[in-house]
Amino acid sequence: VEPNTKLYPAVFVEPTVKEVLQFELGRIKNCLPLTAALFPSLIREERFIPQLPSRLHLQSLVHCHWSRVPNTNIRCQQLKLSDIR
Repeated sequence: VEPNTKLYPAVFVEPTVKEVLQFELGRIKNCLPLTAALFPSLIREERFIPQLPSRLHLQSLVHCHWSRVPNTNIRCQQLKLSDIR
């Protein structure tokens, strides 16, 4: 790591409940405890308003399926309607 590089901690967890994730950010003197965070699926409802400190951002990972692209492209052919008739 180069000098003066800012490092941001990340935590990867698998929740035991489908909608809510509960965790605490250690017991350090300058660290605020965080008791719960809501997943984006619940934020759509108005009654759920997440209360996160302004310095903390919660991101969720989503599944993504990748497929390999062929090395060669399929040749396209085009004909005018007047050429067919």
